[in-house]
This record gives sequence, C-alpha cells and structure tokens, in this order.
Amino acid sequence: MSGSADYSFADLVDLQELQKLQDTFSSTTGLATSVTLPDGTVLSTSGWTDFCASFHRKSVIGRQRCLESDREIFRAASQSDDFVIHKCHNGLFAAAMSIRVEGADLATLVVSQVFFEEPDEHYFRKQARELGFDEESYLEAVRKVPVVDKRDFYNNARFLGSIAKIISSLWLQNKRQKVLDEQLQYERNRMTTIFQNSGDAMRIIGKDFKIIDQNKQMELLSGVTAADAIGRLCFNSFHHPFCGTDRCILRRIQSGEARIEAQMEMARNDGRQIFVSLTSTPFIDEQGNVTGVIEIFRDITEEKQMEEKLRYLSLHDALTGLFNRAYFEEEMGRLTVARHGPVSIIVCDVDALKIINDTLGHDTGDEYLRAAAEALKKAFRTTDCVARVGGDEFATVLPSTDNEVAEDICSRIRQQVAEYNRQHPGIPLSLSIGRATTGDPAVSLSELYREADSNMYREKLLNRVSKHNAVIEAVMAALRKRGFITEGRTARLQSLAEIIGKAVGLSDAKIAELRLLARFCDIGMVGIPDRVLLKQEPLTPAEKLTIQRHCEIGHRIALTIPELSPIAESILKHHEWWDGTGYPLGLRGEDIPVECRIQAIVDAYDAITRDEPGRRALSAAATAQELRQWAGSRFDPDLVNIFVHDVLPQLGSGH
Repeated sequence: MSGSADYSFADLVDLQELQKLQDTFSSTTGLATSVTLPDGTVLSTSGWTDFCASFHRKSVIGRQRCLESDREIFRAASQSDDFVIHKCHNGLFAAAMSIRVEGADLATLVVSQVFFEEPDEHYFRKQARELGFDEESYLEAVRKVPVVDKRDFYNNARFLGSIAKIISSLWLQNKRQKVLDEQLQYERNRMTTIFQNSGDAMRIIGKDFKIIDQNKQMELLSGVTAADAIGRLCFNSFHHPFCGTDRCILRRIQSGEARIEAQMEMARNDGRQIFVSLTSTPFIDEQGNVTGVIEIFRDITEEKQMEEKLRYLSLHDALTGLFNRAYFEEEMGRLTVARHGPVSIIVCDVDALKIINDTLGHDTGDEYLRAAAEALKKAFRTTDCVARVGGDEFATVLPSTDNEVAEDICSRIRQQVAEYNRQHPGIPLSLSIGRATTGDPAVSLSELYREADSNMYREKLLNRVSKHNAVIEAVMAALRKRGFITEGRTARLQSLAEIIGKAVGLSDAKIAELRLLARFCDIGMVGIPDRVLLKQEPLTPAEKLTIQRHCEIGHRIALTIPELSPIAESILKHHEWWDGTGYPLGLRGEDIPVECRIQAIVDAYDAITRDEPGRRALSAAATAQELRQWAGSRFDPDLVNIFVHDVLPQLGSGH
C-alpha cells in the first residue's frame, strides 16, 4: 500500500461535505472553524468574525501574523495526541486537533477567534494603529468577538477533536480504497495491454453468447473487425464445430470446467478454413462469478499442413507419390490370409533403369520411374496399396484377390505399359512382373512376397536379352533421329575395321569385336545434350569436356548389356592417342588396346574421304599423306604403315 504522503488531505476528503460539517458546527456553537494545511494555507472556514476576516487577513502585517500563528498551532497540534490551546499573534484564542493518518499530520482542524475574558480595548487600540486600521471600526469588530467560558470552549474543542479523528479514519479508508482502485485500474490497464497486444487471437464471450471484446489478432484471424464482432453472437463471427453441440465451450465452462484445450478447423466469414489451437478459460467478474468465457486462438494452419505433409512423406515415396516400403510392410503386417484370403501379391521391376540413368541421366531415370508408377496406378484401383519398395521395384498386396483376378491385373499393367510406349516413342518402358496367390492360412505373407519376387526375377531372366536388345535399338534409334549416326556410315566403318583387322592378322573373334566396336563406339553420345552434340559453332572448353564424357557413358552402358560387355573397355578407350594426349585416361602407345588404335584410323579415314559441308573429300594420295602426318602422335605408326601399304590399295580410287 502507498504511504499517506502520496496523497494530500484534499485528495481524499469531500471538501463540500466537510464545509457542511463546519457550517453546522459554527451555526450551533457560534464558534469559528477552519482547516489548515501544514504550510499554513487555510483550506476551508466557517463562522469567521470580521475581526479576522475583514481586518487581520486584509492587512499585510496582520496576514503575516495569522500565517505564523497557523503554522505554530499546526506544529503544536502535530506534537500532541489531544487538542491544544493557542493564542494567536493578533490576540485571539484557538483550539486545534491534528488530522493524523499513519503517523503523518495532513491538516489541522481549528476552532478559534474567541476571548476567554473581556478584551483590553487599550491594547487593541494600539494594535489598530500598528496595523493601520481605523480605531473605532477595529474596536467595533473586537467587541463582536465572542467571549466564552473556557470550560465550554474546551468541551467544544474535545468534540471537534473527535470529529478530527473521524475525518482521519475516513481519510484512511478513502486512501485504502483509492489504492485498491488504482491497483485495480493498473491491473485492468495491464490486462488490456496484454489482451490487445497478445500474439494470440483472443475474444471474450458473455453468457448470452455475445462477444464482449476481441483483440487485433482476433480481427486478423477471423477476418471480422471488432466493430462488427462486439455485440454479435460468437458463432456468427467465428464458427467452430462445437457450436450448438453438447461440447459447446461456453456451456462446459459454465458447468465448471476450468480449462478447455482443443485443436480444430474453423470457418472464417470469407469461407476460408483454418486450423486453430483453442484454449478456453472462465471470464470472472469482480465478485468471482463466471460471466462468460475467454477464448484464445492460435493459427496452426501451417503447422497442420506441415504435419500432414510429413505424415504423407512418412507413408509415401517422394518421387512417385505411391506408398513407400514402410507403409507396404505395415500393410503386410496388418493383413492375414485367415481373415482376408485369398491374398495376392504382385511385384514389378523396372527393366534397364541403370542404362537409362547412365545414358540420359538420373533426371530422365526419375521420369522413367514416374511413368512406371503412373502405369501401375491406372492398372490398380485407387484403394489398392501400390508401393515403391526399392529403387526400381514396385509391389502391391491385394486382399480378397484370387489367382484369376491377379492375372487380370497383370494383363492391365502390360496394357498400360504398351499404351505408354505407344504415346512415348523412344526408349521403351519395360516392366518384369511376378505374382503369387494363396488361400492357405499357413502361408505367411512374407513367404508369398518372396514367391512373387522370385517369379518376377524369373521373367526378367527369360526376357533379358530381348529387353536389352530393345534398349540398345532404342538408344541407336535416338542417335539416328538426332542425325549423329547413319546406317550407311556404320556399315562402312564395320567393313573397313574388318579389312584392317585381317590385314593385321587378328583372330575371327577379335575381328567380330572390331565390327561391334565400329557400330557402338559412340553409343555414349545418347547422353550428351543436343545443345552441345548438334552445335554448329566452335565448342567452348566446357562443351568439349561434355562431349568427351560420351566415352564414360558408353562404357557404363556396355557394362550393363551382356551383348556389349566384351567391348566395354574398348568403348571407354577408343579416343586415346598414341602420344598420350587423348582422353579420357591419357593412355599412350601399346597400352591402348589394338582395337581402339584401329578404330581411330577407321574414324579418321571415313571422315577425310567423304565430302562434308565446307570441305571436299581427299584423294588417295592426300589421304595417305594425312594419315602419315598423324602417325606417332595420334595414330600407331605401324598400323598407319600397314593401312597405307596393304589396305589403302585394296580400297581403290573410290576409297
């Protein structure tokens, strides 16, 4: 509680009521009263005589004497617990009682302006002259000052002292009430500040379901301004699913629940749905009665969306949108043959995905996987659990599905794959499919899955060659479509490679590999972007490095295809030069396979003996000179000699 010095006497006293009290006392007793402050200021008066009011208080010297007297009587009263008698400097008597609260003297209640015996007119004539008053008028005022019995005066003084104590008590009560009021106002202001500046949306609803108040955040959350919301029914402003049900927030609070927490979806007036976290507590008045409810909302729409996204990601494959392996295994654990039989499992594996990743890049491989996923989605019902269970493997478990229905689904998968390939010519989409069905409760779904996977792998092995051939043909067709290779050039290169191989004395097996290399040495070009591969202007250093990558790409392709694996190393090294300045490994001399050294001469011969835009074909003599010029740097010099002396004459003037 604040100290008494924090408030003045006048702050906590009804001065009008005090004046009435003084007037009643003065009219009843004929005595003058006043209330004086510590500095001598007279706060209120009643029944004052002309002797004081019209003379002493109007004179400079007299007023100064009065002020000094008032201060003296205040000091005297403040040092006593009872009233004190004091004679003022102008010759009148007064009784005073301090109005004291908690040890602080706030004012003095004074009854004054009396004589206890007839006044000495000779003394007052002299005083009139000192103060500059007309003697006769001054004496006339003196004669009007009451002469009272000292005992009666003391009794009146005691009565007035009791009044002073009552005033002190009332002042203290008023002070305490004022402190409480100020504290209450402070708390109200603080709560209003918290309410209005809270980061959460808040509103107060009365027991009549009408909104009493809402803060700025509530306006932003609900889309309804305070002007439009206050006084309206709460459910017309911001509607939640509990409205009108036995879970009504206000009803539950009125029934005694102290705190309600919930998460829900709510509707704004503009129709937008948002997720909120709601905390509700009773709204209590100053008497402790529950008069409504305080609702605190926090927008958790983004959190909910993120939660749903995380939940979706925890159950789905991010690339294809199908269920993931974790969900598939959960589904496998949930189902039983005894309750859901017969049960079928279908397993699908994407063929040649590694080739696609190595040739066209992982982005294209991802598109290939998405295409496979779309084909599977179309073949199955939306309620079926179709999952990506591995990098290139998909599976589904089908309750209440017999062998015949499972076979129909496999047929639909093949139809969807065929339809995709019809609409997307190029590298064909190919799936190996395996299925297994059981109605025997003794067979676990894990065993059934292994059977389906084994059947899928068997199909993959049976069709491996044809599927690889299809991929190879698709890659070569893509290069032909881009104009990089032609059937005529491929045939020329194979024929020339065979002639050189025989001239060198290679075995039939090596010559067969030479022919294969001549056909597929540049298969890796399928992985080079058109903007680089088909560029007419000179290549930048970075673009040259991109072109050189075709050796590595072709090497990876060949390793994945059994038919090409024997020439995989030759595909990697067919651009190495005799002096070690080739690529990609910088091999030199006889470290370079002979097939690659022969292929280098074959490529060069075919290029310089055919007309090209801006360049005419060389003659036989010029061709020989050109090849000799590069012997020992680009080409194996021994092979160049054999080619010039033994092979070139066989080719004739038309090369």
